[in-house]
Amino acid sequence: MQSLGIGEVLIQDRRVDDVAVTPMFSPEVEGQILEFRKLILDNLGKEQIAGNDILALNVNVNKAVQSLTFQALGGINVSGGILPDDYIFYQAVKTATIALVMGHKLKYSKSDMVHLAMAAILKDVACIIDPNMVAMETDKTPDAERRLIHGHPKVGYDLLNQDYFTKGDVATAVLQHHEYWDGSGYPNGLKGNAISQLAQIIGIVDSFTSLLYYPTPGKKKTIAHEAIEYVMAYVGDHFNPELVDLFVKEMPCYPSGMTVLMNSGERAIVIDPNLGVVGRPVVRIYTDRDGKPIAKPFDVNLAKSSEQERLISTLLEYD
Repeated sequence: MQSLGIGEVLIQDRRVDDVAVTPMFSPEVEGQILEFRKLILDNLGKEQIAGNDILALNVNVNKAVQSLTFQALGGINVSGGILPDDYIFYQAVKTATIALVMGHKLKYSKSDMVHLAMAAILKDVACIIDPNMVAMETDKTPDAERRLIHGHPKVGYDLLNQDYFTKGDVATAVLQHHEYWDGSGYPNGLKGNAISQLAQIIGIVDSFTSLLYYPTPGKKKTIAHEAIEYVMAYVGDHFNPELVDLFVKEMPCYPSGMTVLMNSGERAIVIDPNLGVVGRPVVRIYTDRDGKPIAKPFDVNLAKSSEQERLISTLLEYD
């Protein structure tokens, strides 16, 4: 499908045919941003990125920001999976997409939005020098490998600070995206608002999308609400509390289309994530308490006080 330019497959479900799903970017725009795959592959092993590749990415990011600015803001798709070989590309684009939502809410100028997206997409550009630099770090990572990983922001900075479109704000955000609010991050141990706000946003979203999409063999897939809980757990330590508050309000704990089991035994499909009301979406109940299909599915807004007893107990595979 990739060779045909198909990056996403949606399943038509007649139980929710009336639910409008408006993506934040059209598939065409997101596909254009994914052209940065060419930038990575064409520059592997080089100490300077070809200017034409950065220019092409900048043009496509400008188009994406333009479409976001002048169209109704659509939903954020945080469901689905990424093939291991595609992780470095798709995770960067997902990170940029969510970062732009936060920039939009912070009323960033178009120029700042472009810088934010460029930095999010290119945060791991050091992989062109050594792919091992952007491996996932764990408690068991050997010291030598840890030092290599901690070096990737500076390598990325050095690569990007050579080009007109990425020097300055973009390169600085890439340099600082692993700095932590309490000063415990790397490479320079910056603290609080000494860290650029672009880098603070990217740091939050990168942690979230890495949890969602990083391919770990034998490990159960992390669900959106679990990744959100992780981000919330590090408020004030790794992340700026005000930006986390904004992030949580804009991220769907239970994305539209997710199938859930209610504490009553009923099964339901999320039809509206109810952004801003954490963990209390609108659901369409389609079975009774015994799991038998009902003739007329009905909608329940879990955010209403009259529905306080209804809880989501389990996430289900699509059925």
